[in-house]
Amino acid sequence: MAALGRNITASAASQIVTIVVMLVATPVLLQVLGTEAYGLIAFFLTLQASMVLLDLGLTATLMKKTVEQRSGTVAADAYLALLRAFQMFFAGAGLVVGLVLWAGAGAIAARWLELDTLPLTEATAALRYIALVLVLRFWAGLYRGIVTGAEQLVWLSALNGGRYFAGGLGVAPVLWVFGTTVEVFFAAQFGLAVLELGLLWWKARGSVPRAAAVGWSLRPLLGVLGYSLSLAFASIVWLLVTQLDKALLSGLVPLVEFSAFSVGVIAAT
Repeated sequence: MAALGRNITASAASQIVTIVVMLVATPVLLQVLGTEAYGLIAFFLTLQASMVLLDLGLTATLMKKTVEQRSGTVAADAYLALLRAFQMFFAGAGLVVGLVLWAGAGAIAARWLELDTLPLTEATAALRYIALVLVLRFWAGLYRGIVTGAEQLVWLSALNGGRYFAGGLGVAPVLWVFGTTVEVFFAAQFGLAVLELGLLWWKARGSVPRAAAVGWSLRPLLGVLGYSLSLAFASIVWLLVTQLDKALLSGLVPLVEFSAFSVGVIAAT
């Protein structure tokens, strides 16, 4: 019961930090970067939320399998084989999406986003950093599932709270030193994403059982795909309800108006 209480408290504290940082960081970033640049941040948040489509419920499935392995209902070798399959899928899918976004950054900036004062070169560079951040955070989700299944929720809540604080308010000194541009902002986000992935990998590694070497194959993925997709259905519905309007609006109105819309959504939330 004590562990449950600590986990609930830590999760609640992490959510409070997230909300406070969002409310404080939004006007600060609007003031420092400008309304149009903040629209690019809002576009990034929409893309990041949309990555749940690529997850296919696999993170939640891995979390469940981690719990089962720790309770002894799933053998260590079977768990490791499944983990290898997940690692292959996440590596391949993340790279494909990242490369497509990287290659299409110029076209997205020129043809989808309606820029006004934001230079095209700066927007393109920012979008390429966004591609890198999305890939790294997608990979981090795999190890986040392991850490959650291992019930390291106090540590995970501290990491989440620290990431939101560093990404929202902690980036201010970086902007002050290197320049108040959206490109510098996303360069800082890239550095934080690298750090987050490294920490999650390190923590997850301590929760993975030691067993005989297993090969690399996607076949174990087929055995859990039906269950994963059933979990993904709710996430897809949530995505359509909360993000579809933002995704469409980002290409229909000027970026500065999309920024104002996004700020209104944050205030309402």
